[in-house]
Amino acid sequence: MLIPSELRWTDPEPPPRDNPQDRITLLLRHPSFAQPDDEEDCPGGGYRCLTHNRPYMYGHCGEGLTHEIRWECTVHGPEIMGINHVMGWRPQGFDPPLTPEQVAWLNSDDEDG
Repeated sequence: MLIPSELRWTDPEPPPRDNPQDRITLLLRHPSFAQPDDEEDCPGGGYRCLTHNRPYMYGHCGEGLTHEIRWECTVHGPEIMGINHVMGWRPQGFDPPLTPEQVAWLNSDDEDG
């Protein structure tokens, strides 16, 4: 099952009142992003807020309430992010929307795509 080459996800649920996290949209996939294999060394990296063009840490980047962020590896640059179970439980947050078949596939044990 193929997942779109460009994919974003915003949690459709509001953050809990006691969570200081700003509202974010994760840029999960883009055709220009690296997709290192399991044998390549990814020593680390961090999130970057594309909306405000600065690092995104600890639930905010210091400006505004909404952010589009992506993961940037220190070796590979912008990198494809995995899709986690919370995203599968809240599939209405994907942009572009996923088909029912894609959602079922995401919620199975096989998450490569």
